[in-house]
Amino acid sequence: MRLHLLAILYLTQLTTACAFGTNYVRLRPTVTTPLPNGGRDVAVEVKDSRPDLSGTQVGFKRNGYGAKTGSVELGGGITLSNSLANDTVVLLRQGGYRAKSVSEDLSRPASVVVKEDIVSFVVDNKMGMWSGAVEGVAVVRVDLEETAGRQSWSDVVRAYAKKEGLQFASESDQQEVVSDLYRNLLSSLAAQLLPVLASRSNQAGTGAVVQSTDATPPSAEARLGELRDLFEKGLISPEEYKTKRAKIMQGL
Repeated sequence: MRLHLLAILYLTQLTTACAFGTNYVRLRPTVTTPLPNGGRDVAVEVKDSRPDLSGTQVGFKRNGYGAKTGSVELGGGITLSNSLANDTVVLLRQGGYRAKSVSEDLSRPASVVVKEDIVSFVVDNKMGMWSGAVEGVAVVRVDLEETAGRQSWSDVVRAYAKKEGLQFASESDQQEVVSDLYRNLLSSLAAQLLPVLASRSNQAGTGAVVQSTDATPPSAEARLGELRDLFEKGLISPEEYKTKRAKIMQGL
């Protein structure tokens, strides 16, 4: 009898737990940050190169067999690329840069352009026999370019999020993982991008970006100081701070 009931429950999960249609989730609201009076002028450009997703879509709904039954999309009509552009501008302004999106009126020419290419940002269900998880992966390529078009720095920012032990994936579970994934992405972006911009500003003096191959790497003391500033401003999480600090200390 008990096995019979479990079988019914499992079949119900396969057929009805993940309904057809679209689940809508929201990213955290972008904090309005005024343009600083001083600092370097930085332009932000974001494009979405995800092969299977685009625009507002950030994930898939699946049934117990693993078949796609719908999508997970951002509510409010704002695309992922626009959200990332807006939040990158906020990160840079909080770091003391006169940052604007390339879609804004750039009344003053930018000395450097931050180009972000969204390679992956997807939340998907991974369901097993009796339980499963909602997993999220984000990969963004970041390039720094001078206004003349010369690339001076490039790196890949990655972020992950996961919620396990689920009998089925609900809309609230997807909302939680999308929020965590996006927050982790912004945290990793700040931890990798802001120290590089700061070191370029210090080395260039006049604000021009210098080639990374010719630049003297910042000292461990300077890197620790920059990392501490990011943490105190709330731009990186305590976990990011501990991990990055440990890596710097290992290099001593």
